[in-house]
Parts: sequence; structure tokens; C-alpha cells
Amino acid sequence: MKDPYATVRALLVIACLVILPLGCEGSREQLEARAFLDEYLAALQDDRLDDALAMCAPEFFETTSRAEWLGKLEMSRQTLGRIRSFAANKWTMEMLSNGVFVTFEAEVTYAPETAGAADDQQTQTTEVITVVKPVKQERFMVFGHHIRSEKILEEDR
Repeated sequence: MKDPYATVRALLVIACLVILPLGCEGSREQLEARAFLDEYLAALQDDRLDDALAMCAPEFFETTSRAEWLGKLEMSRQTLGRIRSFAANKWTMEMLSNGVFVTFEAEVTYAPETAGAADDQQTQTTEVITVVKPVKQERFMVFGHHIRSEKILEEDR
């Protein structure tokens, strides 16, 4: 007697063989993006601003000049202190024809540089950082970085 579900099982196997690699590609890209984000934030944390600026895409500097972004990073360091910790809790990924874009929402904790700064002197920010890996490139780059902080907004007023 012929198995009535043999065709359905065969189609499911073929579908899995086609879809599974696509999911793995997305996971690999997301892991690479996360490792890059950690490297970028570590450069900022260690005050290696030239390294952090080198990780930015050319398109980043089309809207904000290199000198202007460096000034904003230095101002945030003066206003908020040094990065003490960071964690990217939310992310979205888009695989487009021109590359892979991953947007992270990171919780970043800053504290003054004084030794033994109390917890109440720490500032928690939410930072939205978009990284891109253009087609035909091997590495992600920072495409956008927004620091959401009331202290910085007060300084700008």
C-alpha cells in the first residue's frame, strides 16, 4: 500500500533544506553585528575615540562631520562620565539588497571618573546604534549612533 503522506513529507524536507540556511545566515550576521557593537562600545569605554571613529561608515559622516561627532563624544564624556557598562537588549535586523542593517537599543551606564563614585552619580542612557554591513564588504560599520540622555539635552539648551 502506498503511503499517502510521502509527498507531503518530501515537500517538508525540501522546504526545510531551503529555509534553514537562510535562518542560519541571519543568525550569523546578527552575531557578527553584536560582536562589532561590543568592539565599538569598548573603544568608546576605553577612550579610544580614533578607533571608534574609524569604525564609522562614510555615510555616517555625510550628516555629521567627523569633527562634530568627535566633539559630541567628548562632550558626552564630560557631561556623563566614562562608560562603565553596556548591554544591548533589543535589536532588529534587515537584510536588504544593499547590505545588512542591524539596529541595537543599548543600555549604557556612565559614571564620573572620580575614584569610588557612588551609584547615585551614575547615569543610565538608552543609545540606539545602527550598524551596516554593505554588500561585498566583510565587516560591519557604524551607520548611526544616538545617545538619549536628559543631561545632554540640558547641556544643549
